[in-house]
Amino acid sequence: MEKEALTLKFRPQTFEEFIGQDQVTTILKNAIKNGNIYHAYIFYGPRGVGKTSAARIVAKMLNCKEGPTPKPCNKCENCLEIAKGNSPDVIEIDGASNRGINEIRELQESIRYVPIKSKYKIYIIDEVHMLTKEAFNALLKTLEEPPHNVIFIFATTEIHKVLPTIRSRCQQFQFHLFNTEQIINHLKNILAIYRIDYEEKALFWIAKYAYGSMRDALAILSQILATKTSQIKEEQILSVLGIQPFEIIVNIFDAFVKKDIKRIYEIVHDVYISGIDFNNFIQQMVEFLRDISLVKVGITSLNYLNLTEEQVEEVKKFTDFFDNSKIFIMVEKLSEFSKNLNIYYNPYPYFENLMVSFTNIDNYIPNYELIKTIKQATTTIEKFLFNENFGIREISLKEANKYFKKSELTIKKDSDIKIKEDEKKELDFKIKEQNLKEKNKDKKDFLIDKEFSEILKKDIELDKNNNTEEINNDKIKDTKILEDQIKEENIAQVEYKEEKKDKDQILSKMGKLIEKKKQDIANENIPKNYIELMNIIDGEYLEKEVIE
Repeated sequence: MEKEALTLKFRPQTFEEFIGQDQVTTILKNAIKNGNIYHAYIFYGPRGVGKTSAARIVAKMLNCKEGPTPKPCNKCENCLEIAKGNSPDVIEIDGASNRGINEIRELQESIRYVPIKSKYKIYIIDEVHMLTKEAFNALLKTLEEPPHNVIFIFATTEIHKVLPTIRSRCQQFQFHLFNTEQIINHLKNILAIYRIDYEEKALFWIAKYAYGSMRDALAILSQILATKTSQIKEEQILSVLGIQPFEIIVNIFDAFVKKDIKRIYEIVHDVYISGIDFNNFIQQMVEFLRDISLVKVGITSLNYLNLTEEQVEEVKKFTDFFDNSKIFIMVEKLSEFSKNLNIYYNPYPYFENLMVSFTNIDNYIPNYELIKTIKQATTTIEKFLFNENFGIREISLKEANKYFKKSELTIKKDSDIKIKEDEKKELDFKIKEQNLKEKNKDKKDFLIDKEFSEILKKDIELDKNNNTEEINNDKIKDTKILEDQIKEENIAQVEYKEEKKDKDQILSKMGKLIEKKKQDIANENIPKNYIELMNIIDGEYLEKEVIE
């Protein structure tokens, strides 16, 4: 078997051999066929999708002895040299290692020279996004007005890093990832050439974990072919990729559903002993959760799921148990563990506990649900319900706290906070009474009857439109209670006035007594029992002396 890498040996030489990318190949073939040749192109897309191969094919189409032509001959000297990468008129530059302004100045110097034996001098700059800003700026003028026989072809995986001024001076072509079916068919064609047998599942795993990159798929196949095996088996591919069989993933999810903790411990132990990286196992679990989510909404295409028909049927068994909330929580927990995996000296027990915790996935509450619940509770408290028609009306949290502070009641922190009807009436009565007392606190003669009764009468009038007889009866009852209280207050007021009259008479006697004592002091005729009157402090003591 030749030592040449599969990625080089099976590199397409014409756009007819190109797999996929019709959005690029069709336009370029028609443009060259019609003579619409542009001075600069940008090919961008993920790795391993054929950007550099397409750039070489375009170079052959332009510099072929029969060209410019949409179908290069691949036999002439120019085509052969371009295919081998040693054509003097097709210069390939690695943008990652030639990214400075000095390299661009050298390129500008070489542009002055005409092609040696081809019609065009073509510069293919790979990973062009790696050029420095100064290098891009130095390239601007040359790119805008290059010599008529110079063509630039840029290739990049990160188009957003290329300056907009550069992109605006080029025709841009986007390359897409290959789907699973395209990769599997290409691998089958290569194995047919080598006359090597294979298992369908083995090719499926290669295509799945190439993640749309044909180059990655060929690299995995090259690693298998290096063993000079006569048949490619699924076990070989799984070993090379460092992943677990699909059945293991199904088994551990089945253990989650059945809450079979013993089985979970056994599976995690087998994974650990096999030496498989936990990150790979986590990746497989996340992909399985994604598959469940897709199958739940009716997506069963191979190119979406990267699963065989048998595997799709296995996934369908879990769609009822794992709702979107559970899937979200598990992906979040697995991703968090994967990020922190390097901080554990031995991640095995931590991973084991994480797997066991998924048996109680029903008790998990996602962060967004907690936030939503807290917001709802806050809104309910801030908008306290108190509506006149139902014995409840809307008040602010601050006002509610005032209510409860004055009435010595406690707030119940529930999603629905309500005050019973009788508590509400008691509450209103106490607050209005307190407010009225504060308003009249400086008055000596405090009368509650007129103002307070008018307030309650207004409340009763507001409730007349209410059809609920019970509320009206309660209001009338409250009015009667209030009238009784007013009568008691009036009686107390009369008693207060009589007491005040008696006190005035006593104070009058006290005044006369003091005048007499002053005269006695002036005449130096001071009885012993009145000496202490010189230290009189308050009216109560003086009143006692008068009474005696």
